[in-house]
Amino acid sequence: MSPSKSDYEFRQESTMSQQLADIIGDYVDLAGSDPKTSRKIQRLKNCVKLGLIDAKSAEPILLFLNGDRMASFATSEKLSDITKLGLQMPKSPKMYGLDKDE
Repeated sequence: MSPSKSDYEFRQESTMSQQLADIIGDYVDLAGSDPKTSRKIQRLKNCVKLGLIDAKSAEPILLFLNGDRMASFATSEKLSDITKLGLQMPKSPKMYGLDKDE
């Protein structure tokens, strides 16, 4: 049996990943997908950055690829049933644990 992570380790990992995504914003569009879709998204974004394709032309393709990314995440076998239910019934934009009732 593998040792479980402490709350501190979970918070540290999430904080580090949030910092990386803040520094390199492309991670936001790549996380939660299969590698093939993420590579397609990044390659298309790089083509726009290099001026090989204009941003307006890339928009419809990125719309479909990001839809694939979200579908991969939402249907992942790694997600708990609670997470899937949460995605189906979103709460108000308040942060978890900040409600006065909790």
